[in-house]
Amino acid sequence: MTGTIEIKSYILSFGPAADVIEPESLGKEVADELQPMLARYTSESPSRINNAASMRK
Repeated sequence: MTGTIEIKSYILSFGPAADVIEPESLGKEVADELQPMLARYTSESPSRINNAASMRK
């Protein structure tokens, strides 16, 4: 898994235009990388609420 750090970063740099066609395992790694970020922006977790409140000060 650590052997793909650079290519995953490169792929993610394309933002929503990124599309991993092959290999399927790399697409899964990219998806796994995105899940925590997606959760951070789609949930009202306490840390997200606290961060938003502190930014308003």
